[in-house]
This record gives sequence, structure tokens and C-alpha cells, in this order.
Amino acid sequence: MVLEDYRQRLDLFFDPLTRLFIRVDPDIISTSSFIFAIIAGILLAVSGHWIPDGRWDWALVLSFFFVGLNSIADTLDGRVARMAGTSSKVGDFLDHTFDRLSDIVILIGIALSPYCDTTFGLISVIAVLLSSYMGTQAQAVGAGRNYTGIMGRADRMVLMMFVLPIQFVLLAFWDRSGFDPGLGRELVPLEILMGLMLIGGVVTTFSRGINTFRSLKEKEVEENESNNRRKHWRPLDRRRP
Repeated sequence: MVLEDYRQRLDLFFDPLTRLFIRVDPDIISTSSFIFAIIAGILLAVSGHWIPDGRWDWALVLSFFFVGLNSIADTLDGRVARMAGTSSKVGDFLDHTFDRLSDIVILIGIALSPYCDTTFGLISVIAVLLSSYMGTQAQAVGAGRNYTGIMGRADRMVLMMFVLPIQFVLLAFWDRSGFDPGLGRELVPLEILMGLMLIGGVVTTFSRGINTFRSLKEKEVEENESNNRRKHWRPLDRRRP
């Protein structure tokens, strides 16, 4: 994950915020993050020409707000649990489950919007889910949770928070959904975003898969060597002659 390098800087912002929510149940925060994601996904899907009386471009501004709330809540739940000493496997399960569901509803919202080809968008969603699956599958087989790769969830959220305002500005001030580079087709920011998600998801999937495979092979070799040493080991004969 690219943003892992900035974790310490983020702590300066999130630690005081975490203390404000220290008495809130982390599971409630996790659930809230998913609710924010649902609202953001709906707003993204209905933005543009889906409104009978004309385009509702302001839905993009509202979706930006709820995507931000989803990201903050997703960051806070684990931090609150650790700071309050209430971390649990149930909470970790809910956190990861709601993360995947949030990815689905937000990205499908973009795929269903008029700013992205639906088929292309849904393929991007699959790529994102595969990359997340490879991370959790690594943990399931004993290699530890794998956060490697160029496109983690935090990276996706930051990209989205950057692209949504650009899409809105184009619509609100230029009355157009994208740029025309002279290729016969407009380059729409949200569709470009889904393209980045697709590429990043595929690269991250292979990166995590290779990383996990190597880790498991190393553990397998170490275990085989350890077993061989035990087979050839003989206890010292301490009996007197």
C-alpha cells in the first residue's frame, strides 16, 4: 500500500480524533462507515441525467462528502478499538466485511453513473475485489495479512476524493463530463479513475499472490529442514561404559 509510508503523519491527525470517540463502540463506527458508503454509492449512481428534471450534478458533491465520512470512520474503528483495549476477532471480521461491501457499493455506484461505461466499471470492481481477496487469503493460509501492492483501499479512497471534485467542476462550470483529446471520445475523470482501479487491482492481485507464494514456500522449506534435522538427531548416550 503506497499510503503506508505516511501512516505516522496520519497519526498526528487521527490520534486526537480517536480520543474523541474513545467511548463509542467500534462496531457502531464500522457499521456507520458502511452506511456512509451506501449513501455515497446511491448518490453516485443517480448523479447526472438520471434525475427526471435534469442533471443533478450536486449529487457528486454530496457523494464526495459521504466517501470522506466512510474513509474516516473506516480508519477510526480499528484505532478506537486498539486505544480502548477492546480489539476482538469479531470486530476485525466486521471491519473487513464492511470494507469489502463499501468498496462494492461505491464502485458500482460509479459504474452505474453516466460518467462510466457500466461493463468496464463492473470489470474494475472485480479487479478490486480480487486484490482484496488475495490480501485476506494470505492471512487464511498462514502467511499473514498482505497489504503489499500499488493499490490498497486507502489509495483508492484518496484517488476518489481527488477525482470527484474534478468531475463536478467540469460539469458545473464547463457543462461537459470530460476532456476531448481529439481521439473521438471524451476522457471522463470518473471513468479514468475506474481504469486506474482496474490496472491497480490487477497489478496488486499478482503482486500479493507472488508475495504470498514466496512467503509460503520459504516457510515450507524451513519446516522441511527442521523436520529433517529432527529425523537425523540422536540423543547423546549418557550411560556409563
